[in-house]
Amino acid sequence: MSYMQDKIIIITGAGFSAPADLPIQNRILDEMIKQEQSILDVSQSNIELDNEKFLDAFARVGLYLLTNYGSISDEAVAKEFSGISNNDLFRSYTSTRKLPDRIDFLNMLLSGAEKHQDVERTIIQRFLLDNGPAFDNYFAELIYLKGEIKRRLGYCKVSVSLEDVFTAFDKSIAQKTHTRNFTYHEEDQVRQSILRLFVYYFGKIMSNHKYDITDYLSFIRFIKLNSENVSLISTNWDTLIEGYLSRNGIEYDLCLNSLYYRYDYSRKNPSSRKRTVPTKLVKLHGSINWFRCLQCDCISIIEKNPCGEYLLSADKKEVCINCGVQARDDSVLLQPEIITPTMIKSFDNQLYRNLWTSAAEELRNARKIVFIGYSMPAADFELKYMLQNSIKQNCEIEVVLHHNDNPEQLSQVQGHLEALLPEKRYRDAFVKNPIRFNYEGFGSYFSSYNQ
Repeated sequence: MSYMQDKIIIITGAGFSAPADLPIQNRILDEMIKQEQSILDVSQSNIELDNEKFLDAFARVGLYLLTNYGSISDEAVAKEFSGISNNDLFRSYTSTRKLPDRIDFLNMLLSGAEKHQDVERTIIQRFLLDNGPAFDNYFAELIYLKGEIKRRLGYCKVSVSLEDVFTAFDKSIAQKTHTRNFTYHEEDQVRQSILRLFVYYFGKIMSNHKYDITDYLSFIRFIKLNSENVSLISTNWDTLIEGYLSRNGIEYDLCLNSLYYRYDYSRKNPSSRKRTVPTKLVKLHGSINWFRCLQCDCISIIEKNPCGEYLLSADKKEVCINCGVQARDDSVLLQPEIITPTMIKSFDNQLYRNLWTSAAEELRNARKIVFIGYSMPAADFELKYMLQNSIKQNCEIEVVLHHNDNPEQLSQVQGHLEALLPEKRYRDAFVKNPIRFNYEGFGSYFSSYNQ
């Protein structure tokens, strides 16, 4: 392909992460509720990945979901769980801060589930013996609690949208009001626990990714051929793009204010001298490996170490890379810096104002915009507003989606569903722009350009 002289912006959405089996955000709750072995479960080969911090976050979130969205009304089900209500479980767990009290509570909880507990106890005790003193009885009890919570979630058939959960959190915390018998302090604690599960969940998947998928390598070859003329804008939290860029020798600029972030890899810190012009990568909704220190307000960017281990390490306290402050006891010091799925998104802090300003500037200078795996959802009205105000009318737009999004797949009977597909939203948003659609996936799209 000939060297391009005009600016091209590639905007990635959730569909860009599909070949890597990274799920949409709502899947974190699906994984908690699934009764069979899931990615959040301990296994014989990786028991060390589950630790007390993670299990505590799982317990808080699971008990919160049971209390707000679960119901034990059937007599047989109530007997199965020893007559202990979901609300009593949450209150008992969150009010027992000392270790002996926690163990007493866990033993009380699990005493009524012996037929399930016996098998689990045998397995866990064998793990503890094999792995030595790194795991104590409290750790074992937390694993049992996790299994009990999962069984209750299954029995109660909890089904809730993550967007609804976070909208309730944000409303309660912003107005400092109590909701459904929970104080806004309790809501904030559960919210922090869900954010930690996000970090653990995505970090666990990313640590196993081989960075050799053909679709992404085609994307990288395109970037290399046009490195000085391409900028990237992403709505995703995951670090797929950063991983592929780094492993293929492509430097990138996250467009952050250099005074307010530090990498865990000293060579990449702002003081480093850049030998080439880096590719711009603007992550509009934050990133799963960005952590804001509540003490100094600096962003720690974790690339050298797995981000899940950094935040939920069993034997290390949370420490800010910039100011060196450590978290006290079980308090929160480092907060994952992501825009959560909520109907009342806020981009008011300086970090996101800088990112969105950088993205708007790139869009204004673009000759072509390529959307990859982005369905233009109605809830993203902030991004839609910025796109419409920044993209020039003579700018070419190409939209690359999955074949399931193609309206030509619909039968005559299904014709009324066409308005629900992404193509309609794109045409309505960019009435005056030349626009083309590709439904063969981004691997095929970039391969055709790289020949």
